[in-house]
Amino acid sequence: GELMVKVAPQIYRKYLLANEKGEKILYVRMTKALYGMLKSALLFYKKLVSDLRSVGFEINPYDPCMANKKSYGKQMTVVWHVDDLKVSHVDPKRVTRFCDW
Repeated sequence: GELMVKVAPQIYRKYLLANEKGEKILYVRMTKALYGMLKSALLFYKKLVSDLRSVGFEINPYDPCMANKKSYGKQMTVVWHVDDLKVSHVDPKRVTRFCDW
């Protein structure tokens, strides 16, 4: 907290409070999700699913972390855990194109 006050006192000084032990605490309101929080994972999931659906993927009804679509007549699959994705297709160029997307 004190570092932020030193960096930009005109902005942060009014938000710096002291607890009952006299320790200074900076309270902030987040405008975006913070990595590592449960809500962040949920927001990432919802955005990923929305983006995948927007380009024609269907979410697997038995595994909500798997999506499939036909790409050049062959199945493309995306599976994920938290924010790690694995993309597979018989044609490596399709995987590269997906990654570029």
